[in-house]
Amino acid sequence: MSYIPLGLFALLIVAADQISKYFVVERIAYGSTVPFLEGVLHLTYVQNYGAAFSFLQGHRWLFIVVFVVFVALLIWGLHKKVLPFARFELWCLAAILGGGLGNILDRVFRGYVVDMIATDFIRFPVFNVADCFITCGCVLLMGDEEARGATPFYTSLDKVRFKRPVRPGDTVDLVCSITRARGPFRFATGTASVNGEVCCRADMSFALMHER
Repeated sequence: MSYIPLGLFALLIVAADQISKYFVVERIAYGSTVPFLEGVLHLTYVQNYGAAFSFLQGHRWLFIVVFVVFVALLIWGLHKKVLPFARFELWCLAAILGGGLGNILDRVFRGYVVDMIATDFIRFPVFNVADCFITCGCVLLMGDEEARGATPFYTSLDKVRFKRPVRPGDTVDLVCSITRARGPFRFATGTASVNGEVCCRADMSFALMHER
């Protein structure tokens, strides 16, 4: 899978986040509020020196270091293929990465994060566009609850394409990415590689069965 669309998605999140922050800083006085969706949301201008939702105030450089380490580990894991994320999980990571980068830019150039979205129907910390993508990405990345404790049973194998032979003694690396789900069934695409060279590609499906 090409990572270019994921990178563009992350950059679009950064752009949306920074544009919204620029609008707030230029148009809304610090501490004031502007109605947005009556009874649901209003806009304000808050300077957040902590993490998402004002958590851990005053730890600017800690957040920058944690973000850099996260990105470095993610790139290393994807490059070494030790993190065989499914396509959907990669989009979740791109959302987290884009949101994190949006807030990190604030910390580096402003020293604080601009927050502007406030809820009217519940008492909740003020947040921003980047926080929305970080939170949604994390929630969606928490995992497929239905798959926990289940035993996979293969149900089909399709579009098998051999690239090179596999010889006795070869160590085969298998990488499988789930592309969609329907009930107990999972549909995936996978590759088999030897010494970094792809030997075979195939689409497959399997059913998740729980013991009763």
